[in-house]
Amino acid sequence: SVPEWQYRSPFQDSSSVEASREPGSRILWYRTNFQARERSDGKRVFLVFEGVDWKAEVFLNGHYLGSHTEYFQPFQFEVTDLLKRSNQLAVRISDGPVFGEQAAYWAPYPVVVAEDQRYVKDRSRSLKGIQKGDRHLGNGYGIHGPVYLEYTGDAVISGLKTRAEPANLKAEVSFHLNTQKIAAYRCEIAWLPENFKGQAYQKQFNLETNRENHYQLELSLPGARPWSPDSPFLYRCRVKLYDGSELIDAQEVVTGIRSFEMVSEKSPRPGLKPGAFLLNGRPIFLRGANLQGMNALSLWEEKDKMLDILLLLKAAHFNFIRSCQHVQNREARALQDRLGLLSMQEKGSRFPDFGAHTEPFLIDAAAKLAEETYHNPGVVMIGLGNERPEAVHVAEWVKAALSVDGQRIINPVSGIQHGCGYLMKPGALYRLKPELYSRVIEDVHEYPGWYCDIHEPWKWQKHIATSRLVLKGEYGSEALDSYPTMSEHYPKAWGPAPAPGTDTLLGQVQWKKDDLRMRIGFDGRQPRNLGEYILASQRFQAYQLDEVTKGYRLSPQHVAGYMQFHFIDILPANWPKSIVSHDLRPKEGYYAMAQVNQPLAPLPVFSNLKDEMEIWIANDLLLEGMNYTVHWKISADNRKLGEGKFTAEIQALDARLAGIVPLSQAVPEETAAINVYLALHGPEGELISTYERPVFIKAWRKGREAFQK
Repeated sequence: SVPEWQYRSPFQDSSSVEASREPGSRILWYRTNFQARERSDGKRVFLVFEGVDWKAEVFLNGHYLGSHTEYFQPFQFEVTDLLKRSNQLAVRISDGPVFGEQAAYWAPYPVVVAEDQRYVKDRSRSLKGIQKGDRHLGNGYGIHGPVYLEYTGDAVISGLKTRAEPANLKAEVSFHLNTQKIAAYRCEIAWLPENFKGQAYQKQFNLETNRENHYQLELSLPGARPWSPDSPFLYRCRVKLYDGSELIDAQEVVTGIRSFEMVSEKSPRPGLKPGAFLLNGRPIFLRGANLQGMNALSLWEEKDKMLDILLLLKAAHFNFIRSCQHVQNREARALQDRLGLLSMQEKGSRFPDFGAHTEPFLIDAAAKLAEETYHNPGVVMIGLGNERPEAVHVAEWVKAALSVDGQRIINPVSGIQHGCGYLMKPGALYRLKPELYSRVIEDVHEYPGWYCDIHEPWKWQKHIATSRLVLKGEYGSEALDSYPTMSEHYPKAWGPAPAPGTDTLLGQVQWKKDDLRMRIGFDGRQPRNLGEYILASQRFQAYQLDEVTKGYRLSPQHVAGYMQFHFIDILPANWPKSIVSHDLRPKEGYYAMAQVNQPLAPLPVFSNLKDEMEIWIANDLLLEGMNYTVHWKISADNRKLGEGKFTAEIQALDARLAGIVPLSQAVPEETAAINVYLALHGPEGELISTYERPVFIKAWRKGREAFQK
């Protein structure tokens, strides 16, 4: 393993507080001297880099080895004839938009305003002097992963790929044999259960080297178990190469047996609209969240916290992650595979902000991203741009990704439209040929309740209508952290947290004390101190997420899935749209999402300024039937105002109205807030799911009059 690098930046102000507010461009040099053992006869040596951001040009003992771009893909160079006992390794890194890098808002590691932005393996020595501020724009740079020498035999297996689908249970295995020898070898391929006890599969092949030395082999897997979110069975594919009885090389990957398809105009399916997703041949609705920061936790070796975050996602019925504007490292993706979490890995470029000349580099990035995530069963789509409808190279991006993995679903620009007050017109912006459009899903970002329809909660929940299903890639709102989070975990340089009774805000927030949204969250009243601001902001976030998400759940024939923005802060007070604080303390919005995410759930709908409550049953499952019962109860101030029940039919993959409850007689006109409790029971009386939330009912009845100053 290469020892610690000597690091010197030619731009001494590149980590200053002011410089860190914009994505800079820079050239860095890393140099190190190291000792290496002499190779044996017939052995080869490779210099391996597991992660460099962005463009690395590598020199060994004064010889140029080559270059590589993109931080998420390991790369290597053969150094057999250049390696000595004493060696000098130098790496020139060019980084930033000036050189063509596609900077994003969310870099490989969270970028915050700090006196020293560097990440090192010791968390306590990382990001010194964190400042308050809302700039998280950056591109990250440097050597992120281990660098080491790998000694091999003469024949080396490279480019190993394997895939199997539940429909045929046959593993296709392909690889390249890197050798100059004309020889015969014996190859042994095995598929071994990775995280469960089960049958192993193995077969031997005889290989003759040829001009191409590329091999495509097949292994039958009768009775093998498919991967799914509920049963994430994994297999380790191991390929061994023998010269006679001597093992000379071996390579392996961990993967799962699964298929992920999208219904399209080119590949229709009865009863499903274009844009609907199929996992292992069965429809699936994506209930997702944006997630950032897992790479940082991996660097700091905080695997327990990574696991806690993913378990919190699962507990709240999320089944999908958008790795927002960055690609997670291999450890993070592997952990999600083991827990049965689907994801979109995303390059996330904001290229026009930093020069349109960076856009063509995404063609290469698309191919590398498809290759890097090829074996992750949880990675079901890849994304490239972010909120840039003017992208002009989309067809080239899609072709590049499909050239590596013809089964990939691609989200070229997350947020191809963003804002609100519009209806999505699928196909209008990409204008792709049918063979490419059949692999593309469109994605919109919208923030009703935060950036639009701000003071009109009765408009947040909308039934969506499109001719082709779309993704809702971002939506959400802010909420302050809880007081224990502020007082126990905020940076010490910020000083002690003021008492909860102090009339102040704390942290990095867009909130203002006199914001009308505070009144919505405080049931029409004006909060007066930090404790009340915390409560009001968290209730507002819960209201907003509950309402907007219900609109998506009630539109399963038009929305393929949604991604709440965002799930957790990895750093203190980093970006308060999170529903879980950095100390793993959930906000009220987390519990709101946990209820509305339930695959089969009763949901209340309060119509636009109408004095009634509709009760719907949202169903993401293939389950259907008669004689389901919804029990409802309304209360206020611990006093029951009304209760009843409806008998309903549920339909697979759809939402159905169960009944309407008039509120005018049960709920007095002066009531500000009510508590709604719903319980869904099956035909045999078994409890399936419940829903319970406070509702600022006065806002739905009286509009702005309910909370105006």
